[in-house]
Amino acid sequence: MYRILLAILCFCAAFLAAPVSHAVAFTAHEVVTTSSEKVMDALHSQKQADTDPEHFSPLLLSLLEPVVDFDAITDAVIGKYKNDLTPEQRQRFGGIFKSTMARLYAKALLKFEISKIHVLPQEEGKPFKGIVNMEVTAKDGNTYKITYTMRQSTDGQWRVRNVLLDGINLGLTYRNQFDSAMNRYNDDVEKVISTWATDMNGDTQTADKKAN
Repeated sequence: MYRILLAILCFCAAFLAAPVSHAVAFTAHEVVTTSSEKVMDALHSQKQADTDPEHFSPLLLSLLEPVVDFDAITDAVIGKYKNDLTPEQRQRFGGIFKSTMARLYAKALLKFEISKIHVLPQEEGKPFKGIVNMEVTAKDGNTYKITYTMRQSTDGQWRVRNVLLDGINLGLTYRNQFDSAMNRYNDDVEKVISTWATDMNGDTQTADKKAN
C-alpha cells in the first residue's frame, strides 16, 4: 500500500494544475506536460497555506474531475459486480470512491516530497495509443516511472482512465480491493459501499506505520 500511496501522489501531482478548457482540445501529452510544469509551485503554495488534508481534498477533487474519467474508473473498479449494483448504488459508490481518493491524494501530496517531474516525449513515427509516460524523482533520490492511460471523450478532452507505477496497476489494485470487500461482507453491496471509506483509510494508516 505504501507504493500505492506513491502512485496516487504522482498521479495527483501530474494533474493538480491541469488547464481545463472546453473550447480547446489539448492533446494527452499537453494535458500532462502543461500541468507538470506548474505543479511544484502549486504544491509549495498549498503547503504554505494549509496542511490539513480535510481542507485540501475538496479543492483537489474539483481540480481532478475535469481531467480524470471517474465514471469509467468506478465501473472498472466494480468490475464483474456491475450488474449486481442498482444505478443508484453505482452512483453512490462513485461519489464515495471519488471523495475517498481525493482524501488519500491530499494526504499523500502534503506528506511526500517531489524534486522533479519529467514527461517523456512521444516516440516519433509511432501512432499515439493513449499512453503518456512520466518519470518522477522523489526528494530521497528514488525515481519512479508513471504510465497514464488516457482516453479522449466526446468533447475532445483527454482524460485519465488508469495509472501504473513501475508496473503496478492502480485501477486493478482498487478492483481487487472491491472484490475482497465483496467476499469479506458476503456479497453485501450496501455493506461494501458504507464501509469503503473506512476500510481504505485503515489500509492507508497501516501503510503509514510501515513507512515510518
